Amino acid sequence: LSRGCRKPISAEGRAAMLELSQVDTNYGIVPMLRDVSFTVGEGELVCILGPNGAGKTTTFRALSGLLPLARGTVRLLA
Repeated sequence: LSRGCRKPISAEGRAAMLELSQVDTNYGIVPMLRDVSFTVGEGELVCILGPNGAGKTTTFRALSGLLPLARGTVRLLA
């Protein structure tokens, strides 16, 4: 980020440290995630729960850059 950029604000009024917005991913031509959006505010602890095959690992691969996004944005502020 360049100097002077303001941090986005989460719904709870905290500075957003991680933000996924309308993320879609594919494995080849097979769609895996569709329209995933969430914000993690400063000081928050978050747990992603779901059954096998729900997309938890795929979400983390997308936000870490290991899986390219078909659409959407990932913002990580530190």
